[in-house]
Amino acid sequence: MSSALSTHATPQTPQGGVDEAALARKKALRQAFSAFATGVTVVTARDAGGRPVGFTANSFTSVSLDPPLLLVCPGKTSSNFATFSMADHFAVNILSAGQQEVSHRFATPVTNRFAGLAWHAGPEGLPLIDGAAATFACVRHQLVDAGDHVILIGEVLDSMTTGAEPLVFSRGRYRELASTMPEGGIRVGVVALHEGRVLLRRTAEGTWELPLGPVQPLFGHARNGCETELAKAGAAVTITHPYSIYDDGEKGESRFFFMAELEPFAALPADMALFAPDDLPPDLTRDPGMRDVLLRHGREHRKGRYGVYVARGQAPGSVSHMTGGSERWPDIFQPDSYLREGMPK
Repeated sequence: MSSALSTHATPQTPQGGVDEAALARKKALRQAFSAFATGVTVVTARDAGGRPVGFTANSFTSVSLDPPLLLVCPGKTSSNFATFSMADHFAVNILSAGQQEVSHRFATPVTNRFAGLAWHAGPEGLPLIDGAAATFACVRHQLVDAGDHVILIGEVLDSMTTGAEPLVFSRGRYRELASTMPEGGIRVGVVALHEGRVLLRRTAEGTWELPLGPVQPLFGHARNGCETELAKAGAAVTITHPYSIYDDGEKGESRFFFMAELEPFAALPADMALFAPDDLPPDLTRDPGMRDVLLRHGREHRKGRYGVYVARGQAPGSVSHMTGGSERWPDIFQPDSYLREGMPK
């Protein structure tokens, strides 16, 4: 399991053409790796100028208690590879269940990933992220070359744990640990558009999410519940066609998201707003399934090619395009830049 998506060149034949068989094997291996559920970490250090740097990684492993050793695997294509391959000290921050935004931030190629982030300096001045489930400050013990990655082994100088539930990643999605499985049901939500912008609702926690109706035992009731809630709020919609259908295993729900058109309105409720698909708010929902719906819609909006995503159980689903054919999700999403730096295969 690597710390970054592969950004190497597409396998080619000796004649210079695309090696479809090698490409298929690579994709199959990536999907097999993704079956192993992991936590999500942000590995941090200081660059030569003393500036904090970091990247998202799920390739983290405890190695030894005596001496206390751990390892992470920076990818050689990472923009921070030179810093981490030369750093004498580094830190590992195990993200908590509410830190999906932090994970995305450090997997996105931006100039300053620490801007606006709550963090503090630990031993050796190492950047430690506030709210993490656990942190480890390390001195470099050994660096081992390993294909398109290196294995960075660190000796733990100091560690801290908060007791918070960890953020979990498996099969291309964030997951949440649950002690009990709630009773099942059906919820209907909408990707409602007005003049090309998508309607989002602010939650009590301050994050933005797609409108989602109440849990109902039957699909018809769930759809009516969603439409009724929106109409009462002053944001009536006209549903057009299915967009994403999947089971939310953590919540024990089946979810049906539909494309919809926002009907004429005088003013939106205070807790609703319209956003461009490629300019979503930074405090986006932490719900992994709903976040996937929004990110896929933004990608399809940029490409001008839409489809219907269908998944059954916890297995990865596929997107059937309106023009025919289908592709497995999240494979069609992975080449996009926001995940290129640090999410698993």
